[in-house]
Amino acid sequence: MEGLCCSLAVSLFSDQGGWKYMEDMTQIMLECQEKGSHCPGLDAKGATGAATLGSSPLHPPPSVAFFAVCNGHSGQEVAHFAHQNLWPFIKKQKGFRSTEPATGCVTLRKEMSNCHLIWS
Repeated sequence: MEGLCCSLAVSLFSDQGGWKYMEDMTQIMLECQEKGSHCPGLDAKGATGAATLGSSPLHPPPSVAFFAVCNGHSGQEVAHFAHQNLWPFIKKQKGFRSTEPATGCVTLRKEMSNCHLIWS
């Protein structure tokens, strides 16, 4: 894929609203195409953040981007568990890197259910 020029700009905003505590967690992970390369992940909890990732020798274009809002309605511990474990669970699932959208959706649903079952 020589000559491919790619950049990705991501902004994040979260708001506590009228709640007494902010228990939601957000997560942005970018994983580069080259085997063994990992672009810096950006994590935030209840904060505004921004990131830009361009094509360069140090940061090739990402092949996978993961965006998650780990809902804290069941408590901060549940949101923290999902924040720490959901992405690694998804990446290990067979079919994760399938080019078929339906296979990717099945993988996401299965791992969200698995994460929920492990926590329960």
